[in-house]
Amino acid sequence: SERTLDTPAQATFRILPKMTKHEVKEYLTKIYGLPVVKVRTQNYMGKRIRVMGKTHIAYGKRPDFKKAFVTFDNTLADTGMGANIPGITDKTE
Repeated sequence: SERTLDTPAQATFRILPKMTKHEVKEYLTKIYGLPVVKVRTQNYMGKRIRVMGKTHIAYGKRPDFKKAFVTFDNTLADTGMGANIPGITDKTE
C-alpha cells in the first residue's frame, strides 16, 4: 500500500484470515530468515457481487481476507527491500 512505501523496511502481505500475528512473524523468520520487528493485521470483508443471468440474478460474495503489515529490522532498508529476499516475487509487473 502507499503507506508502506514511506517506510523502506516495511512490507504488506495478503494472508489467510485464520493466521495470527505470531504465526506470520514465525513464518517469515523461520522460512526466509527475515528480522521481523512488528506485525500489524487488518481484516477485510469480501466484496458483494451480483451475476446477471438470462432468467434470474444471482447474488454472492467474494471471500474474506486479511492483510499483514510487517515491519522489518532497519538492516533490510539498506539492501533495497525485496531485492535480496529469496522466494518473494513482485506482483506489480
